[in-house]
Amino acid sequence: MQHHLKRNEIIITFLFFIVATAIYTFPLITAPHLANRLDSPDGLLNSWILSWNLHQITEDPLNLFDTNIFFPEENTLAYSENLITAALLAAPIATITDNPIALFNSVLFFGFALTGISTFILAFDLTGDRLASITAGILFAFAPFRFAHIPHLQLQLAFGIPLSLFFLRRLIRSSENHFCYALCLALTGIATFGSSLYYFIYLTTITPIAVLSELFHLSRKKRLQAAAWLTASFCIMGAAIAPLTIPYLEKANSGSVRSLTAASQFSASWTEYLSSFSIFHGFLPKANEPLFPGFVAVSLSLFALSKIMRNTTRVWTWVLIGVIGFWLSLGPSYGLFSFLYSHLPPYQALRVPSRAGVLVLLAVAILTAIGLSQLHRRWLRISLLFVAALECLAIPLPMNFNPPTYPDIYKDVEKLDTPGAMVELPLPPASRFQENAIYVYRSIYHRRQIVNGYSGFVPPKYRYIQRRLMQRNFIGSLSMLENEGVRFILAHEARLGPRMVRQIKQAQEQKMLKLISSKGEDHLYVVQAIE
Repeated sequence: MQHHLKRNEIIITFLFFIVATAIYTFPLITAPHLANRLDSPDGLLNSWILSWNLHQITEDPLNLFDTNIFFPEENTLAYSENLITAALLAAPIATITDNPIALFNSVLFFGFALTGISTFILAFDLTGDRLASITAGILFAFAPFRFAHIPHLQLQLAFGIPLSLFFLRRLIRSSENHFCYALCLALTGIATFGSSLYYFIYLTTITPIAVLSELFHLSRKKRLQAAAWLTASFCIMGAAIAPLTIPYLEKANSGSVRSLTAASQFSASWTEYLSSFSIFHGFLPKANEPLFPGFVAVSLSLFALSKIMRNTTRVWTWVLIGVIGFWLSLGPSYGLFSFLYSHLPPYQALRVPSRAGVLVLLAVAILTAIGLSQLHRRWLRISLLFVAALECLAIPLPMNFNPPTYPDIYKDVEKLDTPGAMVELPLPPASRFQENAIYVYRSIYHRRQIVNGYSGFVPPKYRYIQRRLMQRNFIGSLSMLENEGVRFILAHEARLGPRMVRQIKQAQEQKMLKLISSKGEDHLYVVQAIE
């Protein structure tokens, strides 16, 4: 059975989730141009990716993956999430301001709200109960898991998962508008790919379950028709995504994959599933991946299971999705993740299996809606909604109100009109390359190619240049840098050791480096032509 929402109902509910987002993310709304979590390398990285995409999509979209970091490597965006969907969400704000913090926060804000309304739409299609569906939207959109990952913009863009499952369900069950639903399913799948590779991989993992569940009750003729439309939708999705996967495949073939050992270090345990960042769950243990959905959610999910004879297929589908998410989140030691790692190459790009807990959170949210829809006392239903909403509350969010520093020397970098890449010193070793994140962020403003970089992987060329430049003969490496196309060196002397400071001065004396700007302990040099 399908339940239909009117357009006005969707708009009003979306406005509700916008208001809810303002409350749950407080104090973000008080200073969206300043409040930030760019005190982490991942936050700086994601802010840079977002700004890079907004710039490149308008200037040179065919070379979107050829970013300005990790010079002279190519397709360096493929070392991390592409965040193309995030850029499209931020595009209207980008016409007003180019403030990286405001752009980041606009995506963060609408990521919460869109996830809430998408889950509401899916839950209403399953239950026909508005109150229960709002509860599901709150539970999934504002799960404590999200507030532990404010710097990880990609993990806030979960709206594609419930929305894809909604259009998949409509495509199979509807007797009309097949083309519209097929196109929407393809578009939401594409949006998920542009939001988070983790979420896209998890979505494709559970899609067969959703398909088989919906096809189960159809006649043979309708199954064939639905299969044909599904095939068309998946072909559209595949055709759009294929060009974007090529850079990722190239990096994977060159060795940029995760090991099972690495994945084991970021697997979930019972601690994660008993952990919450909610202000009302202070007595629960704390973990990096807080996956406890709340006492009301767990209770109503169990209540839904008790009604399983009435909703066999509907309930079991979400139980199975939740079980798969839980099993995957436990990592390689429990079999399923390692099996998929061996047979599905995309899983070799995943470093944090515990993020599959997002499927558990979605399953619990939907089961909560099903359970709540079985209750008929209005006062009880409203009370449970209120308590469930309170259990998600984690305000005030820890926010900084100072933007990352941008030293004056970079103003001179912006003024350079000579082509050529730049290396910022010190160039940290691979084991500490996250120290480059601030340099990556600052490149938003000057956009010059830099040898420095931070992402999900360390490119081989970076390791080679770093060893030559910082650990061996600096002066002897200048000719190598020039041959690679590195024209400028920005030395942050306060962070350099005495040996490197001495070698830079020697290079000046030998006229291999020429000082062109100096601001305090930051010095900008041009590499002279070396005979």
